[in-house]
Amino acid sequence: MKVLLIILFILVGAIVFGIVERNIHKHKLVKINKGRDKLSKEDFVQYFLTKGYNYDFISIIYNEITLYIGLKDFVLLPNDDLRKICDLHDLDDIELIDRICHELGVEKPNQASFDSINNKYDYLSFEYLLDLTKNLNVLEKENKTYG
Repeated sequence: MKVLLIILFILVGAIVFGIVERNIHKHKLVKINKGRDKLSKEDFVQYFLTKGYNYDFISIIYNEITLYIGLKDFVLLPNDDLRKICDLHDLDDIELIDRICHELGVEKPNQASFDSINNKYDYLSFEYLLDLTKNLNVLEKENKTYG
């Protein structure tokens, strides 16, 4: 019985710690957001359009990142380090990339794709994600009619 109570106490402690840590990070983001230049989504998208990237990819990745951040009206900047802004730990960045690939309808990148991009960029930026996903094969969507 004591072992179960100890395990339960540890689980509850871990959950509470996670919630507190997330709230601290959100408070930091609110503070960061107050001092940022106000860049609209349209201006953000236009910035990457001028660099030759696909509008749909830019928009979908932008939406996924802001959804992940979870703060309404957070100003995302082109050179943000997404690991810091999104509070990504361990394999969270891979999970985010997998979600983005799913939304884009492209295959998930393999290790060779990551290796080639990692040599080009020093940190996980928006442009990193655009470069990583731009050469991935588009998955065929099954259009089966059940009848």
